[in-house]
Amino acid sequence: MSIYEDAAAMLPAVEAEEGYEPHVYPDTELNATIGIGFCIKGGLSLYEARALAKAQIEWRLMQIEPRLPSYKNLTLNRKMVLAQIAFNCGVRGLFGFVNMVRALNSGDYDRAADEILDSDAGRKLKNRYIRLSEMMRDG
Repeated sequence: MSIYEDAAAMLPAVEAEEGYEPHVYPDTELNATIGIGFCIKGGLSLYEARALAKAQIEWRLMQIEPRLPSYKNLTLNRKMVLAQIAFNCGVRGLFGFVNMVRALNSGDYDRAADEILDSDAGRKLKNRYIRLSEMMRDG
């Protein structure tokens, strides 16, 4: 087995011993800890940060897909736009882009791209949302 398969097989036992806590708590050594025994005292490695970000993206996509009828027909780049907006604004915030969602569901990607820019987030993070708008438009 690979180390990834080993780690997946070991996870249930580690979780059983460590428990799960969704909020920061002091462990037995009074170190700030969260989740399944994850000590945050030393910060995150890039590997850990990427694993966490990947999990957060997956979680958001699992919430978006059933609520957006057009999701399965979107290109990866258009899905990426949705993930980026949800990462920035939350899933609830993404669905606050009501006109963009309507445009997506009708296949009007140019209008969806325009709606990305015509938003509070688009005005606050102009360069980021210009890139997202272009990705939506180009597919």
